[in-house]
Amino acid sequence: MTFLVGRDTYDAHVETFTGNASTTAFTLANSTTTNACVVRINGVVQRNGTDFTVSGTTITFTTPPPNASNNVVVQYFGVGSFQIPADASVTEVKMGSDSVSEAKLKVSNSPTNGTFLQAQSGASGGLTWAEAGGGWEFVSRTTCSSTSDVSYTDLTTGYDYQVVVTNLLFGTDSQKVIAEVGVAGPTYRTSGYLSADYRIDSAGNSGGQKVTANFNPMHTSATSDATGESYFIFTLFDPANASTETYANYDGVTVNTGLTYYRVNGGGKYGTAEANTALKFLPGSGNIATGFFDLYKRKNA
Repeated sequence: MTFLVGRDTYDAHVETFTGNASTTAFTLANSTTTNACVVRINGVVQRNGTDFTVSGTTITFTTPPPNASNNVVVQYFGVGSFQIPADASVTEVKMGSDSVSEAKLKVSNSPTNGTFLQAQSGASGGLTWAEAGGGWEFVSRTTCSSTSDVSYTDLTTGYDYQVVVTNLLFGTDSQKVIAEVGVAGPTYRTSGYLSADYRIDSAGNSGGQKVTANFNPMHTSATSDATGESYFIFTLFDPANASTETYANYDGVTVNTGLTYYRVNGGGKYGTAEANTALKFLPGSGNIATGFFDLYKRKNA
């Protein structure tokens, strides 16, 4: 029997017809289906689909009902109808958990770890997975142990990069840190810089210097001692952007061979506009005995 949706008891109908031994088709007051009917002729139940069929409001018998008054009785249900909710009428409590898929949210792309949904173009533009902005995202840690250098070769345009260096010890005394940027390959640049720094030591002495061969996060006069841990923070601003020069800023504390503590602040630029996708740190000579180099990135637009 037809399954009814949104119907009530008034949709059950009974109609009678008078057979004349020649008429096979009779008109019902309401539409129905073959299997929604119970038909009796002279009290004998007829077989659905064999003795009769129904199409809309017309019931057609295979054999004309015999001549008798009101001898054809048809009991039937009207055709069920689906009730469509009015616009904006479905509330949250009517929805099951996890009932809305990503496709229904009108999302334009696939997610990756750390992304979030944001409006794509106003209220009508749907949603898109986007990277969070405004903060530093951890990328990787390099742990040094008699390491010759620490390098990164996959910097991407649209990002600023920051390297936080802690627990830094050198294999030998009197070493400075050299930082070089480079293009794909990688090919590192060893000239063309204009950087400067300022330092003040624990004895109250101060000074500054200019460097053109590289970025120098540790002031030359404040070269580090192999027994005194140093640290610094080094920031590059969109180095992989081919249309701009590469700017850097750095800040840290180091210890020289006389165990004098130096606070060093500085910055500068590599003066050629090119896509610097590589960055390398290395001591003036020897190796990095210990140290943690933590790389972070930040979306800059």
